Amino acid sequence: MGEKGFISANWFKLCIVTILVAIIGLYIYREYQLDKCINSVEEGFQKQMDEICIKSKLKPGCNSSDNFVQLLNGDSIFAVTGLGHRREAETNYCFRRYSFK
Repeated sequence: MGEKGFISANWFKLCIVTILVAIIGLYIYREYQLDKCINSVEEGFQKQMDEICIKSKLKPGCNSSDNFVQLLNGDSIFAVTGLGHRREAETNYCFRRYSFK
């Protein structure tokens, strides 16, 4: 009668391991969600920048430094500035929502 089963003899250790696995899993999941959110913001920003480039009669992906000067000299200055602020705000939202810091 003095012999206990594995679970009854090690229940405390098993609880500790389960809690640690849950914490690590939560951390990995939140990091994944943060990366996914930031990638979504970047893809949306790039898509909208391409639309602005096309409206400015430039090639998609025109946000290189040479073409960006042409954008700034055109009517798209306000669109580019607003887009930059929106990108920053959405990225900050991702960090607030998914970061542990």
